[in-house]
Amino acid sequence: MRQRSLRGLPWHARIVLLIATVLAACGGEGMGQDNATSRDAGGISFVDPDEESGVGTESMAFDDSGIAQPSTDAGVGKDGAAGTVDTSVMDSGIGGASSPERGPVGPEPAPSGSSVGPGPSGPSVGPEPAQPDAVLIDFIAEAPHAGWHNNDGPVTWPLGLSDSRGSCMFKDAILEDGSQQHILFTHPKWMGGGFMHAAYTVTVPPASEKPQLEVKFGFLDGAGYTTGVTFGVQVKLNDTWHHLIFTFKKYNGALRSANADLSWLAGQRLVFVIGADAGDDPNVDWAAWTKARIIYSPS
Repeated sequence: MRQRSLRGLPWHARIVLLIATVLAACGGEGMGQDNATSRDAGGISFVDPDEESGVGTESMAFDDSGIAQPSTDAGVGKDGAAGTVDTSVMDSGIGGASSPERGPVGPEPAPSGSSVGPGPSGPSVGPEPAQPDAVLIDFIAEAPHAGWHNNDGPVTWPLGLSDSRGSCMFKDAILEDGSQQHILFTHPKWMGGGFMHAAYTVTVPPASEKPQLEVKFGFLDGAGYTTGVTFGVQVKLNDTWHHLIFTFKKYNGALRSANADLSWLAGQRLVFVIGADAGDDPNVDWAAWTKARIIYSPS
């Protein structure tokens, strides 16, 4: 458009000329009616309703801050066809939109080498595995430190097979069931009604930890002529002895197991006594202990 001097023109002509100049500027190259136009709303641009992509103003909403927000029918144009929201016009903090400056917005990717959720290298969900039973005291292993005694009073560990006071010793032996084991050997004093006992002082765990007494006993191989032995474990409570295990056993080719719940003794420091008692004839009372212990389940 050829420029003209405004001097000398009437005021209304000047106004007409200014309007024409402005209209000419708005009709510049590359902005025809067929092209989509952008409008500015507080610095946020959005696609015009007539854009062929099918995304209209109903796909966007603006809050008081002037930031575009997805509406409930976002991505749907006037014709009802699904469209794609142009995320480049959204603030990077909206939904899962991304921006070149900040990168993806939303859940952070898992670190390299880790797994999310249950899996071989991820956290497992479920009940904690049960703790194995712990041994509070092994009466066999602690036998050298126990208080040994027979009908006549205290005796010194160990006592061998040929001692008339009886026997208390470790022995590797073949048992009546044919097995060979490391055992605690306890022969009663050589008299009718003789015995050989060992005393231990123990603090019983809380009832919640389920303290239990476990024992297993029998005879050495070849003790077929025994008249039988009473195997026992007792505890002293309030000056009274209570039998926890009290079993008379004869030689029969099998070991015997027994256990007792100690929860009723929980939290108390008590004296436990294990031992073997003869009947009328102590001959060949080759009593053997393969297990004698208190176990519990740590909380």
